[in-house]
Amino acid sequence: MINIKAFYKKNIRQRISAGLVCVQLAALALGVSGCGAANIEIPELKEPKSATVSYRPATKRIVGKTEYLNGVVVPTDYPCFSEKGTFLKEIYVGVGDYVEEGDVVAASYTGDTYENITRIEAEIQLLVNQKECEQTVSDEKIEKLGYEKKIEQFLKNKKGVSAKETEIEAEQENIRYKTALIDSQILSKRSEIEDLEKNIQEEVYVAPHSGYVTNVIDVNQGNAVLSNQNIVVISDYDELYIEVGDLRLDKYLFENYKGKWMYYDGKRVEITEHKYTNTEMSYALSVDRNPPMAFDVKGVDLKCGSNVVLYFMKNTAEPRLAIGNDSIIRESDEEYIYVKGEGDTNERRPVELGETDGLYTEVKSGVEEGELVRYNNNAVPPTKQEEYEVTCTDFSETGSSEFVDFAYPYYDIFISDCDGKFQKIHDMGTATTGDSLFAVESLVESADTESARLDIANLDNERAKAEKEYEKQKKELTKQVNAKDKFNKKTMASNTDAVYKYMYSSDRAKCDLDILEAEESLSEARYNHDRYYAQLNYDKLLKGTGSIGEYSDYLVEAPEAGRISAVVHPNLEKLRKGSFVMTLEKRFKEPDEKNEHERLFVLVSTTGKGAIKDNVNGTAKLGAEVTLKKENDKHEIKTWKGKCIGINGDKNRYCLFTRDDKTYSTFSAPFTKNVQYQFCIEMEDDITEADIKEAEMEFYGTEMHKVVTVPSVAVKVETNQLSADNSDDKYYVWKIEDGEIVKEYVEIYPSSSATGSTYILNGIEPGDKVLK
Repeated sequence: MINIKAFYKKNIRQRISAGLVCVQLAALALGVSGCGAANIEIPELKEPKSATVSYRPATKRIVGKTEYLNGVVVPTDYPCFSEKGTFLKEIYVGVGDYVEEGDVVAASYTGDTYENITRIEAEIQLLVNQKECEQTVSDEKIEKLGYEKKIEQFLKNKKGVSAKETEIEAEQENIRYKTALIDSQILSKRSEIEDLEKNIQEEVYVAPHSGYVTNVIDVNQGNAVLSNQNIVVISDYDELYIEVGDLRLDKYLFENYKGKWMYYDGKRVEITEHKYTNTEMSYALSVDRNPPMAFDVKGVDLKCGSNVVLYFMKNTAEPRLAIGNDSIIRESDEEYIYVKGEGDTNERRPVELGETDGLYTEVKSGVEEGELVRYNNNAVPPTKQEEYEVTCTDFSETGSSEFVDFAYPYYDIFISDCDGKFQKIHDMGTATTGDSLFAVESLVESADTESARLDIANLDNERAKAEKEYEKQKKELTKQVNAKDKFNKKTMASNTDAVYKYMYSSDRAKCDLDILEAEESLSEARYNHDRYYAQLNYDKLLKGTGSIGEYSDYLVEAPEAGRISAVVHPNLEKLRKGSFVMTLEKRFKEPDEKNEHERLFVLVSTTGKGAIKDNVNGTAKLGAEVTLKKENDKHEIKTWKGKCIGINGDKNRYCLFTRDDKTYSTFSAPFTKNVQYQFCIEMEDDITEADIKEAEMEFYGTEMHKVVTVPSVAVKVETNQLSADNSDDKYYVWKIEDGEIVKEYVEIYPSSSATGSTYILNGIEPGDKVLK
């Protein structure tokens, strides 16, 4: 950082020395000769009669010790985060995307949860089939018992009739019990599904608010998410406030100050602390996750990404009559000043003083507003007296970087489907569609796969036997159903055995056939269910046990073009099922979909080629304008405009909020590229890849709008030679008051680099005239 005090100290010493020499030489030259006067421009301004005694009018100003905080205008964040920690499977959005409230933005890896839900749903369907089968079988049994009851009635066998009625009642009660039991089993399984779906819902992250995605967790080196870590941050640019990034809520000391304000377009505007509930503040304090101090301001058109200086004073910040400290003389217990009288006379007056800010002091009595008060002055105004009228302008300090590349804001996360050994194929760098990325060699023993294969074979064999037996029984029963009824009431009425054998024989056979077909339908459904999941298990066990060339047949290819930024597993490292393998970064959400404006990624390094040593300007601010510049051989500069749409996370910056009646304090982890200053931009102008590689990124490290600035040459420094660290240095300008040149002390914004202009915090106002 440039030491502005030392910078000004060195230059003012040279100016004072040169100024005194010039005055002496000019006096000598005029005394010797009358010539030369015509070549000297005599200013109209009246200079002090003494090089050490000057006068300054007593004026009203805000006086008292003022504290300052540096803030940045930021949008309100709405995080999507993991409350308990998780492992991600999908991220559906990228930095710069606009999302609507309720949109799904990410999902966690849930293992076999979805498969288990499907399996349970299949089991429920099997129970439904079983219930239908049981009901059909029971209905047919009852119908058959009905025929048998009629036979007993034909034979006038009361005991037989009663027995059949009892059997019918027993069957009716039996089917009620069976169907109730099956219904209970179905309800239990549906409850299992609800629990699993609830777990899935907790692992699916939706946008809590409409806005733009400004931060997405970096999953290049892993898909783990810590508790209370943000996965996606959505920002609303219509909800702006001022954030003091280096001051946490629990370290704020100005809550009871009466004066809190900022300046906008030369006017003082009141600010208020951003209101958190008592519950939120207590929670943040208890878990030591306090957010940055935040402030709200009304009636001001804030610009996202701009810097703001905030003012704080213990007492009410109202203008009060004040004089310079360099006018006050203290002797014994008396404090007095000299007020300019008529002619060359000075009138000594005792004064009653109030608060001071080290430069000016409130005067309660002893002098009236506008009276000229003498002050001690060892400085000499510039000999070339050029006026400058103070105005409100923009003040900025720029940073730059040559590290600009296409942004890859979207991710494909790859997770191992089995226990196995990682086979490295693709190294870091770009990948095209179809490129082999990696393979996994399964650790499953051949005996396990053979056992699973035999399970399938046994199911097939048992099914084949069952089908054969079914066809045999079906053929026999069909024959009985289609046979001519042999029962003859006249000839067989007295033959009990014949009645039992032939009466309603085809009807009873039809009932048996219907029961057989119902049981066969259920048997087939059970076989299909068991066969499907036996095959699924076999396929899982088989995955990665074969080979394609030198690699396992569990070979993963790039589904589309992208980039591999990290390979975290060494070759042949063991993986567990469900473990993270690697991530493919993508420029676009879909292969055939392009972004409306090009998105770029910028690194601002402090080491190596193109580095910015002592990078005081940090990074671009969210929402701030950026510029790409390229100079050709003719020294012509072409520019492209863009906007910062995403910034690096900060694990120490917490977002405190209440959602669904519960309080949270979440954070965003930094990107894993090991560079602190990095951000994403979206270009407003079209730009080619060649231009991107040759262009330099320029951004505002500091950007303030409509503040009081003057040319830096107008600001002088008054140095205390006894101070080793320049902490007692004072800054001033030569202000013009009623045609007189007056030394006016000012407080300046501590600039990080020479910009040609200086931001004045206190001392002068728009419309004032100073010398430069």
